[in-house]
Amino acid sequence: MPSSSARAYTNCLPKKNFGILNSLGIVSIIIGIFFPIYQIFLGDIKSNTTLLIFYLIIILTSCMFYIISQERKKLNRYSDAVLFIHYVNHVVRDVLKRAKNGETGFSRETLTSYFLNQIAECFSITTGKKCRACLKELNSELNLKTIARDTMGEQTLKTNDTGAVHKLSENTDFESIWRLSTGRARYFLCNNLQNLFLSEYKNSTFNHLREQPHVKSFWFITFVTNWKLPYKSTLVIPIRYVSDTANPDERENLHLHQHYWGFLCIDCKSKNVFNEIYSPELGAAFADSLYVLFSQLDLMRPEETGA
Repeated sequence: MPSSSARAYTNCLPKKNFGILNSLGIVSIIIGIFFPIYQIFLGDIKSNTTLLIFYLIIILTSCMFYIISQERKKLNRYSDAVLFIHYVNHVVRDVLKRAKNGETGFSRETLTSYFLNQIAECFSITTGKKCRACLKELNSELNLKTIARDTMGEQTLKTNDTGAVHKLSENTDFESIWRLSTGRARYFLCNNLQNLFLSEYKNSTFNHLREQPHVKSFWFITFVTNWKLPYKSTLVIPIRYVSDTANPDERENLHLHQHYWGFLCIDCKSKNVFNEIYSPELGAAFADSLYVLFSQLDLMRPEETGA
């Protein structure tokens, strides 16, 4: 039987749903089939030519808007994600088997960099935008350190922050997940960080860069300038296990019910990149695989991987 937390996730699984566009499409098909038959039966086709043309225009316009709406969602691209999910899990299985057989020569950092390249490529395909991926490790003092980045992420950094220490409390995304903030218990997603900065966004990278964004106003418009972060959309997934005894209301003792490795971070320099339904679930699939990998390697080789 699944645990209570697993059953809670079950409620998030997709259900069969016929939206408005689907319903309109079905109605249009029915009308399209029976309307000409009805006209032939009445024997009055010529007098209704104008009505028929008008009807065809409506059908074509509806089809055009339907195609545009489906393309903007990019949901068809998520079918390619299955290949990446299988590949990552395939490699995790092989690595754990090799480690169990006593093989050495691979480190957590090397494996992580390899996986991050696959994760970044997967999100680049599903979103249609070039995405980056990195892993932040969380220690017992609630400090974060970048362990590895994908190849593109390393190339686009103006300064190499690998190994730099960041406080969890100085970052809205990580702190929101750790504190189980409303709507951000399982992940943090923002498709416009500049807009969020106007209200609540904190990021310790600003301190490392020694340049803060500037908030300016012109008439009734408020906007942000001097944005030095190489991304404007971000998705953060925790690499963790939360026990069934964890109570979100007990914020101070929350660490006793959680086993954290850190966070998987995917970002992009463009705005409005991530799908708010499917992107977090895709990221969580990779984060869960990384948790299993790190945890099992620690059980088998604690002296090499570290706690």
